[in-house]
Amino acid sequence: MMTNHLEDRAPRKRALLLAITVVATTIATVRKWQRATATASALADLTADQLRDVGLPQPSRPELAVKAGLVTNLISMR
Repeated sequence: MMTNHLEDRAPRKRALLLAITVVATTIATVRKWQRATATASALADLTADQLRDVGLPQPSRPELAVKAGLVTNLISMR
């Protein structure tokens, strides 16, 4: 049985297009990651005033809130 020229090339062409797509997607993903890393690094170097100037809130940090009398109550439980 004889195959024609186009039938022989179709799987190779699909494989090549898939490889090109995978490489292009990988490059785009790496570039996006690099931009995000550079942005995060630049923002980490800014002071609270500079962050407010560019319209970004100061990053939230954990806070310890102790109610008045809590230490007294804890000591009395001993």
